Amino acid sequence: MVKTMKTAIIAAGIIGSPLQPRDPPQRDLGQIDTSTLIRVFHSDAFVASGGSLDIDMVPVQDGQRNGGAFLMTDAFPSADAPMDAGIGWFLFRDASGNATAVFVDAETSLRDLEEGLEGDGNLDAEFGIAFDAAGAHLVGVLDHKGQALFEQERVDYLPAPSLATTADSVFLVRGGVVWPERGFADDPQSWPIDGDAQWSSAPSDGLWMAESDRIDIIEGALGEPQGWSPFIQLSEPVYGEDGWVLPPSFETSRALDTLTFDRGRFWGQRDVNWRYLDEMGEWQTAIGSVEAAAEAMAVDLAVYGIISRTIRL
Repeated sequence: MVKTMKTAIIAAGIIGSPLQPRDPPQRDLGQIDTSTLIRVFHSDAFVASGGSLDIDMVPVQDGQRNGGAFLMTDAFPSADAPMDAGIGWFLFRDASGNATAVFVDAETSLRDLEEGLEGDGNLDAEFGIAFDAAGAHLVGVLDHKGQALFEQERVDYLPAPSLATTADSVFLVRGGVVWPERGFADDPQSWPIDGDAQWSSAPSDGLWMAESDRIDIIEGALGEPQGWSPFIQLSEPVYGEDGWVLPPSFETSRALDTLTFDRGRFWGQRDVNWRYLDEMGEWQTAIGSVEAAAEAMAVDLAVYGIISRTIRL
């Protein structure tokens, strides 16, 4: 009887083995957001956003084309009223490899977003609120050449090229986040220049800032400009009937070869500080995985577009 049972078990194993998948088993790697936008504008820095968030931060360059560049969002009617830009998360990585993600909800204002990024202390970047005829913008600078532009009372700007793709964001159990290349909208070796973010100031207009914000940006301790050149050289803005635009380009970008966060099958960000507003309206920081943020916030991250899912990298 025992011998018969052992024989049956062995036979079952032999019969069952061809039915086993050849690929490695799926592993629960944490959370995923399939609605992410990644924008690359620097060899070490990028921005990403997810959930239903409709906010972007794009590079622009000095209107005099002296090599200075900075980042800015689209315009909002007010800096202090809710942006009404959806619910999700916004991640910023600086040129030193530090990253901060800010959770945004229906009540978050542009000023809140500035305070969330600026108050973290994890980023080698300076942020402020700037205004022009279109409304209020969040601006960010990565180096002293970008800071120098704000020594002027009014800052003129032209569009600067960047590369953008939709992607899947995988938030790992052990912290950090990765973007598998297979989820990119385009072949990562041939991203086109993003032609949708061609922002420039009008001839008689430009950005201006409250004096306190301007001083904060100018006095920030930021390093030498690095990493912008491969992107600024991708496309020269030209002036036409619709103002300054970037001519379309669908050629492979050599700028991608300089990206230090490229890890082959996926891009990764090992450490991220997660920022959220508590019940008192104060910014708090959760360090570790996105689950640490979920526990600290006492909220289901599905609200922000981040859901539990078993996937295979």
